[in-house]
Amino acid sequence: MKKLLIPCVAAAVLLTGSASAGAEELPYIRELPQYSYIRATLLSEESYPEIRLHPGYAYRLFSSYQDETASFLCFPGPDGALAESFSMSEAYYLDDTNAIQYSYYVTSSASYEEFVNEATDPAWVLKDGSDGIAVRVDPERLKGYGMIGTPEFDASAKLVIQVGLDRLDRKMPAETLVQSLSDAILAEVDRISQSMHYETMEPYWSAGKYAGIKFLDYDFEQLLKVDFPVFTVNYPDGGAAEASLIPTEVGGTDMNGIIDFGNGAYVEVDLEFSDYSYPAAKLEENDPEAVELTLENGSSWLFYTGSKRDDGTFSLWYASKKLGIQNDYGDDIYFSISFNGNDISWADAADAMNDIVKFDSAVLMNAADDPYVPQEAPAAEAVPAGDEAVPAAEAAPAEGTWICPECQQENIGNFCSNCGTKRP
Repeated sequence: MKKLLIPCVAAAVLLTGSASAGAEELPYIRELPQYSYIRATLLSEESYPEIRLHPGYAYRLFSSYQDETASFLCFPGPDGALAESFSMSEAYYLDDTNAIQYSYYVTSSASYEEFVNEATDPAWVLKDGSDGIAVRVDPERLKGYGMIGTPEFDASAKLVIQVGLDRLDRKMPAETLVQSLSDAILAEVDRISQSMHYETMEPYWSAGKYAGIKFLDYDFEQLLKVDFPVFTVNYPDGGAAEASLIPTEVGGTDMNGIIDFGNGAYVEVDLEFSDYSYPAAKLEENDPEAVELTLENGSSWLFYTGSKRDDGTFSLWYASKKLGIQNDYGDDIYFSISFNGNDISWADAADAMNDIVKFDSAVLMNAADDPYVPQEAPAAEAVPAGDEAVPAAEAAPAEGTWICPECQQENIGNFCSNCGTKRP
């Protein structure tokens, strides 16, 4: 990563709707395939063992404004759920078996009063914040909300918790829905209250915890596995520094990170696995800064220069590689990266190519070969019973579903979609 050092200028279930319907309505038709719930970067408990949050911005931890110490609020993730996405100040978890979504974020300015006043029904306020904890539910949105004071950060800082139920649960009776939300959010707030603690983590809480990352395409057919290479920066005095990419935010099919060389010099990096390519769009516009680069191994990348200086150097660039697969609409899927240096610049496209080549080893994997990709249940087979064959669907429910003991309705939520009976 041959660069010039420029002098420092300065050191969720997302569904809303009407109130829950009565139990007398027809059973809800299952419309939610698996990918509607898990359209996220795959993370395991081994790679993301504990939630770590801080009410700030990632770049401040790497800039010359970095605090001498940075405290993080830490607590374990919910049982039975996997990390869906995270950043320094937010974390999202998903219990796929029970279709429950959890979200957590810390904010440096929050008010218990405003939080409680958001409840449209006073009966939905479970705790008013007088003891440092506020809790409310919103059955219309199928969500429970909690707020816990975090005085370690400052007097007004709070941890906000959300628990979202599956929209199938809307079919349960209204009183049962309110009780279910109340039980879920109170249990989660209590769990976190008992386990939360503060730790000082330097230089950054995710440093050294990730050797790479996997991106899952929307069709659940391919995984893109990306290893985090080591980069080098050369200083004008002849010195050099090495560093690896540190994740700062991970979403569905994109990831932001920083390569921290120390002394306030860092590069912000974005990785994306999608059907959009900024360099490709610029090529279509006949932008002269967009070109096609061919690596020594013959691999082809699209490249676009941004923030070009008068001397020809630049501090921002984009590159995309066509992966040879398409989405359901026939659009090409790209692996895209962008580099943005604060005190670092690249001399030309050939200089930037030294960094591009480090990501050329990103490989596609078959989703079926990865243990963290939910697999489709095998086709039902007849189960012999005496002289007759009993369909498997009658003999046992599909994995992740249950049969209501009252009306025999097959369900996947926590309550029967037909009569509202609680899951055994």
